[in-house]
Amino acid sequence: MLRYILKRLLQGVFVLIGVSIVIFCLSRIIPGDPARLALGQHATQEAVDNLSKQMYLDKPLPVQYILWFRDVLHGDFGISLSTRRSVTEDMKQLLPATFELIFWSALFMVGGSLILGRAAARHRDGILDSIIRVFSYIGIAVPSFVVAIVLLVIFGNLWQVIPTLGRLSTGVAPPDTITGFYVLDALVQGQFSTAWDAFLHLLLPAFALSLGGMFQDARLMRSALTDNMGKEYMCVSRSYGLPEKVLMNRYLFKPSSTSVITVMCIYGGQRIHGGTGIQLAGIFQIRGKRDDYQGLELCLCSGACNRSDVLGGQSDRGRDQCYGGPEDPTGR
Repeated sequence: MLRYILKRLLQGVFVLIGVSIVIFCLSRIIPGDPARLALGQHATQEAVDNLSKQMYLDKPLPVQYILWFRDVLHGDFGISLSTRRSVTEDMKQLLPATFELIFWSALFMVGGSLILGRAAARHRDGILDSIIRVFSYIGIAVPSFVVAIVLLVIFGNLWQVIPTLGRLSTGVAPPDTITGFYVLDALVQGQFSTAWDAFLHLLLPAFALSLGGMFQDARLMRSALTDNMGKEYMCVSRSYGLPEKVLMNRYLFKPSSTSVITVMCIYGGQRIHGGTGIQLAGIFQIRGKRDDYQGLELCLCSGACNRSDVLGGQSDRGRDQCYGGPEDPTGR
């Protein structure tokens, strides 16, 4: 298993290098002077020439890539053209909020889909199954940002029982930075009231982000469970007098979850590189400053293709481990 993991990680490195070369070349093929586009039409030619030298645009394309790759290996991603600050510093300051939101939305999506899928399968063709089916259609059809706006209107104006904006309430001091995740940092430092306040601020955006995937995976889980319930090995197990709870947990759940795990891994990767989490972070003002949000959005969107391939590969690797590895056919 360890050898397989190392092999897949090594393959991922080569994929990352290949994709970076393709994206780097495509960005240079686009018509126009990047330095002129960054500084604007009213910038002086001297300023444009200085920025071109700073960005190595005056050198041949292979040399540009080598110099860029050298800086990346040293952790230098350059200066953001929108915020005028180091990209590395912007990522350290702004990315933890987005990843904390995605982390909690993934927990809600996984937990909710498993619970709802099992409930729908046990009460198939009943009222509960019909309700889950209706909400699954709504969750798949309605975009996450629309759900976020509706929740913002309901809980921000009509029923103000849950905080809606920001990462912490006014007057609550943020915990000392360890991971950048307010909930985790506050728990580690024993600030339980701060952790609870941060969790309440994440509740609505995480729910809005996870809603579509939750009901979609719940329907997949329900279909897989109902299909496997009528198979021969389940009939034999029932003939032994085993309780339904034991049959569900021990013999039915694992073989029925493979398709759901596949969709979860794909959907989780899309939540990161698809930009939806960044949109919801802006709607709920999780970062507090709109200018910072816009600058980070431009920074992230510029590398969307890169992250798409990398995260897609990592999702496949995580899926294989959930199945029990490629050499373990019992998990498939």
